[in-house]
Amino acid sequence: MKTSQITAILLTLLISLVVVLYLASTAPPTVLETANSAGENVNSEKPVDTETEDGIHKTNPFTILEEGPHPKAVLEKTVHDFGTMAMGLTGSYDFVVKNDGEAPLKLAKGQVQCKCTVSGLEDDEVPPGGEAAIHLEWTPKAVGPFGQGAVIWTNAPENAKLVIGVEGNMVAEIDVSPANGWLLGTVPSGKATSFHGKIATALYDSFEITSVETSTDKLKLEVKPMTSGELEQRGLKSGYHLLGQYSPPKESGDFRESVTVYTSLENREKFVFNVTGNRIGPVKIIGQGWVAGRQQFNLGRVLSTKGKTQRLTFMIESAEEPFEASDIQVQPAFLNVKMQADKNSENSKRERHTMILEVPVDSPKGIWTSKNPGKLVITTNHPQVREIKINLILTIQ
Repeated sequence: MKTSQITAILLTLLISLVVVLYLASTAPPTVLETANSAGENVNSEKPVDTETEDGIHKTNPFTILEEGPHPKAVLEKTVHDFGTMAMGLTGSYDFVVKNDGEAPLKLAKGQVQCKCTVSGLEDDEVPPGGEAAIHLEWTPKAVGPFGQGAVIWTNAPENAKLVIGVEGNMVAEIDVSPANGWLLGTVPSGKATSFHGKIATALYDSFEITSVETSTDKLKLEVKPMTSGELEQRGLKSGYHLLGQYSPPKESGDFRESVTVYTSLENREKFVFNVTGNRIGPVKIIGQGWVAGRQQFNLGRVLSTKGKTQRLTFMIESAEEPFEASDIQVQPAFLNVKMQADKNSENSKRERHTMILEVPVDSPKGIWTSKNPGKLVITTNHPQVREIKINLILTIQ
């Protein structure tokens, strides 16, 4: 090979080497293919933007560079415990993210289970040595323990995915029992009926019951503070037992009274409890379909083509004169009702009578419910029971 040819080949190789070195020096830096704190691989290329309308990114939207300088995301804490919270109240907490790196730190919201906002960013970045606040808000919807969290994406190689959360225990602000008052049902004649309830809280260290009012002097309510042992066992801070007694009047029938309890609680200054039921009095009614606490006689479903007959037994305290039903009024008017005296023993203190109610064959079809019942009123000669009122429940098909 001639010397001129060798020189040309060497010159060509030298030029190629210079070009390669030039291109390498001007190429963009490569990205770091690594794993974030959650063990997920960070994309080696700029990821596809997955931001939703509410600013949530399903994947990390940032490119992690291989060569520095790098940002460094540092969280002071990852979980905040709200402790005990009241139903309906909203708790909030600011998680502080510091940038201890040498490059700007970028943050973006990932999947969240509660309200999450990011504040304190300068030009959408946290400068080196700076910090930002991630604001989480949570409103518990049900009583019991809760825990919610959020994901924050970053461009920091060491912590590309931050997971933060809140937890606590949701309780009712005031625990009131019974919530709808006392339904005493059928109460006996000449004897006081006892009942009980409570007003307590797991939030406030103390409160006072300042006074108690009742709608009648036949209703009494005693307030008794819960002991420290009772409070600890039930997870409460303060509370009271409500111990009541109702002494029914001589007259029989339904009753509806009320108790008002006044407290020192700022937002719950008073609680009103209804006390309802029925007094047996000198007449006791028994039989299939009878609901004593509601003075209700349920005949069920009746076929118009067949009709139906149903009976109730009346046990009536003896008076100076034998019991008589002087008048009977019934609605719907096509029903037939009659009273008949049964044979009683000579030593019995009560008379026994049978009421027979007949739904005649071919009766009109209709529905009588507890909200719109039929009515039966029996007028008597008994000195303590001048009227016996009964609600009729039936469906005629």
